[in-house]
Amino acid sequence: MPEYGMNIDPNHPNGRPDPAALKGMKWVRMVFNAEQRPGENLAQLCAFYGGVIDAYAREGMRTLLILNHQITTQLRRPHVFEPDYAPRFAEYTGRFVELCQEIARKLIDKQIAYEIWNEQDQASESAIGVPVAQYKPLLAEACRKIRAVDPKATLMNGGLVSSTPVEYLLACRDEHHRLPVDAVALHPYTRFYNTAGLGTDLNKISKTFSSLPLWLTEFHDGGLAPDIYTRARDQMVKFDAELPKAVAVAMWYCWSDRMNPGFGIVDEADRPKQPVYAKYFDLAVKGTGGTKSPDDDLLPAPEVTPREGRWKLVKIPGGFVNLRTHPDRRGKDIGDLHVGDEVTMFNPEVNGWVFVKGDNKSGWVSLQAGAVKFEKIGG
Repeated sequence: MPEYGMNIDPNHPNGRPDPAALKGMKWVRMVFNAEQRPGENLAQLCAFYGGVIDAYAREGMRTLLILNHQITTQLRRPHVFEPDYAPRFAEYTGRFVELCQEIARKLIDKQIAYEIWNEQDQASESAIGVPVAQYKPLLAEACRKIRAVDPKATLMNGGLVSSTPVEYLLACRDEHHRLPVDAVALHPYTRFYNTAGLGTDLNKISKTFSSLPLWLTEFHDGGLAPDIYTRARDQMVKFDAELPKAVAVAMWYCWSDRMNPGFGIVDEADRPKQPVYAKYFDLAVKGTGGTKSPDDDLLPAPEVTPREGRWKLVKIPGGFVNLRTHPDRRGKDIGDLHVGDEVTMFNPEVNGWVFVKGDNKSGWVSLQAGAVKFEKIGG
């Protein structure tokens, strides 16, 4: 089932709940927002957000940090209507990704996941749209820069909110038909109340990007009708029952109505909106506490059979490649391999993953569409 989380705003007096109030959540999501902290330099900003991240980490929550146009007040972001938008945005991208790298360097000990931009596939009051021709290099370079200083960081695209998320992502692939991310982020606002429709979207994304987990980095009950919170609770039950295999992480937007009127899981007086509030926390606790998760045990597919000979790891995109309990990124991280490590490999591959056994460790490895390569020892 998904790990649940909450969108918060550390700079808003009602947007930063006491970490203990989010007990059961596994994630919080926030914007690295320099605009809300005028006069602070990058070191001061990182110290502030680092402290917030640590406070939630002490209660068992990791942070998904949004890196978008708000990470600095020093860069002029070009506007799409300007006649020289493309070259200006290319110059902006170069400076933006350098800032992303410096933020990741300063926060490297925080085990952060990063979301590059937000709802860039559709211009709106709440997001800055970016044409895919400009977003593709920005995403690729930001991921490359962050990985250079924090190879273990989880990276994902800015959450997609339009009706054509697959098409937008397909246009972001490189010449080898790969996305530079570790997960795909989606904001299914208009589809949340139609589980069948949401399931169709998620299945389409899953099939198209089969090696990448899906994160709903924002979702919400969908409206302000009098019975909305009862309907939201009932839909939450359906969501948790019908879509657990499609979604790795789901994060409610947002904590308080004071952050965004009508969207909070608590109202402007910090009163929980029942019954959806209780149900959401119930599902979060159910997914993370008390009972043993299947991901705690190594589960190779029963039909795997060893390939002939021994194999050596000869190519990886970073310093190491993870071993996981399952053939997908939601599996528990149980070790890693480095170039030169020798293993026994097994057939068949599952969704681009292969099961391997080393001298002291075993698990599933993502071949990442050729980015990870083993060669048989002795030819």
